[in-house]
Amino acid sequence: MRIGRDVEEYCLDGLWLYHLVPGVGIYLVSSETIDRLCPYERRCGIPLERIDSVRASINVLRECQGFPESRAIDSVFRELDSWSTTFSVMGCFIADSYRAGVREMGIETPAILIAPERVYSNAKEIASELGVDVGKVFKHLMRAVLAHELTHAVTWRFSYGKTYYRYREQYVRFLEECVAQLSAYLIRSRNDGYIHSLVVDRASQRAPVEYNLWRALLPKIKTNKHLYLYIQAYSSTMAEGKIHPLMLLLMLPAVATLYSFRHVSIRYAWICTSTSATMCYTIRQTVKTMRSC
Repeated sequence: MRIGRDVEEYCLDGLWLYHLVPGVGIYLVSSETIDRLCPYERRCGIPLERIDSVRASINVLRECQGFPESRAIDSVFRELDSWSTTFSVMGCFIADSYRAGVREMGIETPAILIAPERVYSNAKEIASELGVDVGKVFKHLMRAVLAHELTHAVTWRFSYGKTYYRYREQYVRFLEECVAQLSAYLIRSRNDGYIHSLVVDRASQRAPVEYNLWRALLPKIKTNKHLYLYIQAYSSTMAEGKIHPLMLLLMLPAVATLYSFRHVSIRYAWICTSTSATMCYTIRQTVKTMRSC
């Protein structure tokens, strides 16, 4: 499938994430190729119909008196992981060059793969639902997919690879996809922002639970500046190598039944029992910034 120059320019217009990872290549590939090269764990997710069950499971941790035992935490996340199934991805970020077929395809890692045929297929269905021209939806969806995958690349770079290599862990996947999809939503074009928002919202509804948690962060993260601070805080946390599953309660209010950032001091005290001062400072500064906005 050929991509017009207008689509390419539209996707990159004002896309500031692109400049944070200049060494990451972007490749347009077939649906078959992306399924073959995309790591298995990056094609897994919890079906959206289980979102209430996910919320209930996470709330088990919230209801614990004091700091939940490791066994309770492990049990919850093992249960969540058991619900995961594979799904068809539109894009994928690959950081490791040793994956079978990557070098043979002439792809230099780190790289972003996007399957335009699959994007177009989704765009047709979304356009039909919204009553909008499919070409316009396709451009918005391509931009959203690119922003999403660029966010994975940025967190990989800012965390020195930790976000990528710990992605197999369920709570890391929650955090990673939440911030990536939030980027896809917020990084709109200079025009047609309303249509872009609708397209990303509809695309999210067709994806697993992990891709639908970003909405709870919108009341506090409304601008690119907020988004950058959030990405930085999350990546710095991962770079420390001491992230705890209870970070989920702090950074994903959606799972914690829309737990407000104004209650963060309670969770912050818990997190500090198992993390470094640098990580806690980063979180505190980010929360302070969000409160002042």
